[in-house]
Amino acid sequence: MQTYNNLMNFNQQLFLQTLEEQECQEILCLLHSWRYNVVLSKYPKQFRNREANSLGGKRRRTNSIGMQHKNQNGLQLMPSLMCRLPQTEMSMPQKISSEVSATRYFLYIYNISANVWSLVESSFDVKAVRFDRLGNIYYLDAENCARNSLNEKLICGVSDFEVTVEKKIIALNDGSGIVPADTVSSQFKPALVSQYQYKAITGFKGITLLKDEPILISNDGTVDAVYGGGKLVSISAGIDGSLWALQDENNATDFTLLKWQTVAQKWYSVEGAKGVCLSAYNEISVALVNSIGLLSLSSQTGHQNEAEYVVTVPTSVPTSEPSATSPSQSLTQAPSTQPPATTTTQQQIIVNSQQYQSLLANADDFQWIMNQIPNKNFTKVTQIYGADENQRSIQEGIDAFSNRTDIILLYKTDHNSITGYYINGSTPSDSSPLYRRVKSVIFSLSARQSLPYNRTEVSTISYYSSNKKFFVLSASQIDLVFTPRCGSDINGYYTDDFQNQEEEKQGSQVTYIRLNSLLTGNSVESVSAVSCKRIEMYLAQ
Repeated sequence: MQTYNNLMNFNQQLFLQTLEEQECQEILCLLHSWRYNVVLSKYPKQFRNREANSLGGKRRRTNSIGMQHKNQNGLQLMPSLMCRLPQTEMSMPQKISSEVSATRYFLYIYNISANVWSLVESSFDVKAVRFDRLGNIYYLDAENCARNSLNEKLICGVSDFEVTVEKKIIALNDGSGIVPADTVSSQFKPALVSQYQYKAITGFKGITLLKDEPILISNDGTVDAVYGGGKLVSISAGIDGSLWALQDENNATDFTLLKWQTVAQKWYSVEGAKGVCLSAYNEISVALVNSIGLLSLSSQTGHQNEAEYVVTVPTSVPTSEPSATSPSQSLTQAPSTQPPATTTTQQQIIVNSQQYQSLLANADDFQWIMNQIPNKNFTKVTQIYGADENQRSIQEGIDAFSNRTDIILLYKTDHNSITGYYINGSTPSDSSPLYRRVKSVIFSLSARQSLPYNRTEVSTISYYSSNKKFFVLSASQIDLVFTPRCGSDINGYYTDDFQNQEEEKQGSQVTYIRLNSLLTGNSVESVSAVSCKRIEMYLAQ
């Protein structure tokens, strides 16, 4: 079989070494999202440092619970890892009691910069972790109940599930009878928490969401004919719309990694990449676990610098598509390179997020944002700030936003909507708090919709430094009030507000229509108040 032989390099090594020279026990599964690598595993009782071999022949030392997270010239995949470990008693993250009466599973997060594993959730056993496209975390507990980040039970009686950004749960029924059996076409029903809806479908053993649309693997291993109709072991979609899978092969202990080529409408195998579980991040980043517990992280050397994520933006659109082959040919006629090379030159937009985590936007999002900014040809954005609600001080947020030109701010509201704005012109500061005339672009990233530029081209940015220390971006019938640190103001109040109105003239009378929902995400148009769940700032160059 011809394969992709230059698509990626795999930095593969032993994820964990065990006590008394034993090899690590079976890693059950590995999941991945745009926010974390998630490893679900069975581990021995205690851990210690030991040398681990990489495929490149170099010897690298792992942490006591850890892994080499990037190769010498490759891509650092994710800012953090999450891991589920079985244990009976926990005195510290690196040590587990020697007497094991029953296997239990706990969730850990690995901080790459600090080389520390931290316990994330200990009140219940975590069998699996899922994320929606906005990075919200969900759990599958030992009772087959799906829980949200507040640990609230959403639905029970499911073996797996995914959640859309609209809080719709698409689950696989575990056959216990706790919830009724649904089909793919069934209507959503109210879940145990009022904001959520669910359906629990039967007849399938695997699920992933491609831009919030489910792709399912049936119990016999087949996938929908739209995706070739072949047999797969596992499937995973990246946040940029890429699709990866493991091919179902007879008498195999490890299964070949496949990548779906949208233009050719075929699967292509990736040379040298095999495993039993996979998880995709994007077009070039995927993680694999094989049958003996080796964790492999992909990299694309030569295209990415350390802590820089390179987004390739086509400057011309492919002019033709090859004809799709039949399912029986989709795995046997693969060319040796990515087909077909109809795109001409490419512009590289570099997203540098070395210090912070870029969690609100993916490759497609940044490309779309750049297309909304007129008369500019930016090639790089550098993240200068990132914070969750009340994570950082008020002054940190002010300092990050002040005295900036060509700044892009992304704001996740309490209604799971990501609003953003680009400001061309110097922003005010403590030393110069007067309002400034600027040009701006205001948009909803979640809805992929910008406000008309003739309403935002002439804008002002003001800083109220004497009392509550917040900023106001104003344009034609638009006022965006925000505290740049993400959270409450200096007095502890939540004062953020996104007002958006349009004039409607009827004869000599002028009325104003409230259109707040686009920016707030709140279905009630009259409500403009918001609170920040995460904020990120970027400088465009």
